[in-house]
Amino acid sequence: NSSESEALPNSFWCLPAVYLAGMPKCGSTDLFTKMVWHPELTYPESKEYHYWARSRLGRDKVHIKNYHGHSIATKESFTEFRTVWLTPQRVEENSLLMDGTQSLLWDQGNWETRYPWADYPPYYNSDLIHHLTPAAKILVIVRNPVGKLYSDYLYFGSRRENRTAESFVGDVEKGITKFQGCLKTKDLHSCCYDSESFKGTKVRLTLGIYICYIKKWKETFKDNFMVVRLEDYTLTPISELMRIFEFLDVSPPDPQELNDFLESDKTRNKRRPRDELKGNMLEQTYVLLNDFYKPYNLQLANY
Repeated sequence: NSSESEALPNSFWCLPAVYLAGMPKCGSTDLFTKMVWHPELTYPESKEYHYWARSRLGRDKVHIKNYHGHSIATKESFTEFRTVWLTPQRVEENSLLMDGTQSLLWDQGNWETRYPWADYPPYYNSDLIHHLTPAAKILVIVRNPVGKLYSDYLYFGSRRENRTAESFVGDVEKGITKFQGCLKTKDLHSCCYDSESFKGTKVRLTLGIYICYIKKWKETFKDNFMVVRLEDYTLTPISELMRIFEFLDVSPPDPQELNDFLESDKTRNKRRPRDELKGNMLEQTYVLLNDFYKPYNLQLANY
């Protein structure tokens, strides 16, 4: 409360109660925007902060190297995080703060340099957040991983303006070959969290193997974890948003008011016009990726 925040000026006043933790290129920006329309949901200044997955470890703006040459967090990186959540200007009584950081679900980047003796990360972003706020609600939005990978390929990475549907098939083949090589010596979980999996390739293939990441978060947060499919959200946005609001235990909005808002608010972060000009992926790439992801999609469906 306000009296406590005045008495303890360096303490946290508010922390997120809701995390939209993934996945990139799955409609998360649009969903986040539609969710915070609800008067009981809010956010400080930005959708994403990447503290738990990145700046906590010195992987963002503010970092130094320790004597092993590894990036480590500094006082400044924590101070920046604390400032964001100390006294958010948007906070009103009984509102729930949201964090829409899309790296939370999957990014344990370079954990091997900190724990070289381990086969798996000794802890995950989900463990840290659950320890701090065990009652937090976690949402994840996913889509068909085949289309997701192509969107991801055109949107992220250096020299992406030179990427085409033709270059995509070659990069996919290299990525699959590298991942299958990993599976010869490690299990699926290890390969999904292998920090080397993205290096030397231009496709983030493992980010479409949703079962690797969802399983861990679901085990940690149990009934406080929810998955939304972009395909369902696109076809029936009102029913999906009402389902989300029910999950978050906020007041159900008037369906007509929600419908009016959806009709007036354009879809956010759609495919860029220059990417649209590059057309769809080649049919051979679609078949290749569909075959690759099929067993993992079945695992997720049966989970």
